[in-house]
Amino acid sequence: MWLNTTVAEPVYGVKVIPPDNKEGKPGDTISYTFTVKNTGDLKDTYSLSLNSGWTASLDKQSLTLLSGESADVVASVEIPLDAENGSTDKLTLTAQSQNSSKSDSASVTTTALLHGGTSSGGGKDILTIVTFILFVLGVIALLIAAIFLTIYAKKYVILGCEERMKEIPPGYSADYTITIKNPLEKLKGGKNRLNYKLAVGGDIPDKWNAELDKDVVTLDGGESTDINLHVKAPEDAALDEWASVDVIAKPVGKRSKGEKINVATLIREPKVALELESVEHEPKTFKEGEKVISKIVVTNKGEAPATNAQVVLYVNDKEKNRVGGLVIPVDGHVEVDIPWVAEPGENRVTVKVMQEPAESKKEESKYGEGGGEGGERKE
Repeated sequence: MWLNTTVAEPVYGVKVIPPDNKEGKPGDTISYTFTVKNTGDLKDTYSLSLNSGWTASLDKQSLTLLSGESADVVASVEIPLDAENGSTDKLTLTAQSQNSSKSDSASVTTTALLHGGTSSGGGKDILTIVTFILFVLGVIALLIAAIFLTIYAKKYVILGCEERMKEIPPGYSADYTITIKNPLEKLKGGKNRLNYKLAVGGDIPDKWNAELDKDVVTLDGGESTDINLHVKAPEDAALDEWASVDVIAKPVGKRSKGEKINVATLIREPKVALELESVEHEPKTFKEGEKVISKIVVTNKGEAPATNAQVVLYVNDKEKNRVGGLVIPVDGHVEVDIPWVAEPGENRVTVKVMQEPAESKKEESKYGEGGGEGGERKE
């Protein structure tokens, strides 16, 4: 008989179900109730976002669902006062998994309708045209002001951060890499070399800690450097707590308030992460009807102890044996021996380890008559 061991990962998935399209008058706020469903095998948290040509909003920014669970999300869109009769807007809701690249989107169409007969429509059309012209003039004025400020308001520092929001369990910490750049041109003699004072601010809850690895940095024109922001949550942090931290950089000796960038650290529930560290079988070669013992080592590489872990063994897709009620501390492991009897022909063995309600991993071993692991056993 022969042996082959493979690992199959559980998958994430999400489905966004849209409601029917709606219509309304200019100035109305139209609400839509979308349904977001977790179509994957694991509990997941989804980031929610809207895309619309009109002003739109969501009643929540994220959503956590168990496998197979659904929840409603309310999105609202405001029909502009200057919307023309029959004009439409496409409102798209996107749900993005925070634990994978899986995402899904769904759209609805909102139609603006002006009520009233054709005899009075001319006056409304003129009002609409005048309102639109005023709106365009206002936009042009804002653009001119923005261009003026861009040209004449000199920047002395630019801040950047690729990942500005992270989730951690209570008692853990998050690190953010903040890039500081001197946008001035590099001149001979270091004439545009600047010193920057660094500080943290924002809305930081009690017992939280936020600190930078540097207080001052010096950059020549065109140079940039990275600093580290370390945010730590207390052990007793509540799940609804979050820290909004501002990193502030101010150039020394310049009439500038400097620049700041904000990062957010949210609290989530600690996760259990069970892994099959090893699966061995004794004997390694066997024949039909012979007793086999699978020696399985399961580790917990998560942030919370597993309190009711289960190890299930299947032979040819039929459950043969299981061990439940396992307690595995963080960074700990358990060793489990599961006996089973070899069946005729090929023996395809699947080992699953799970912590309810989410399944972790499974490891599959195949056996067939004629030997195991390259060897051969004949009776």
